[in-house]
Amino acid sequence: MKNFSRPSFARCYQAIPEIWRGGWTQRGSLHQVTRTLTNAETLALPTATIELAPAATGILTMPIALVFRADTAAGAYTNVDAAFELELRTNATKITNIDVTASRALVLAAAIHTWFIASVLDTTLTEGLDTAFMNRAINLAATNAAAGNLTGGNAANTLRVTLAYLRYLPSGTLA
Repeated sequence: MKNFSRPSFARCYQAIPEIWRGGWTQRGSLHQVTRTLTNAETLALPTATIELAPAATGILTMPIALVFRADTAAGAYTNVDAAFELELRTNATKITNIDVTASRALVLAAAIHTWFIASVLDTTLTEGLDTAFMNRAINLAATNAAAGNLTGGNAANTLRVTLAYLRYLPSGTLA
């Protein structure tokens, strides 16, 4: 069960009033996107990103929750570094703080795993919300240190990613 007292969860929801105080309208919208990655896309995640939420001009896009469902029953991945981590990025900026152990569990065992993350914002972000999320797409990526791309797996493997995110419009743009 998710520990809802973690700073990352609190930061996610503290950001909403911060947006409103900063001149953003309270008229935002909640979106959800699901993307199922093939084995080939999963193998390449350390060197290629997958767009989950497109950039929108003049819009702040902020991720709030993620669900991963990995079906690796046909074959586990190999060449997985001890620091392997799935992450969300805006451009090249990492915006998530996803557990390394859980990330590795999704790809190392030949099984079916489901993993829910209630808060995805990295509490160490040094950029302001406008800089980190304005006019930017939300992309899925992975770090695998010097190991490069994953190997192994099986053509039948899939990684389904569901992202919930908020979109906010600047004040004064809506009638």
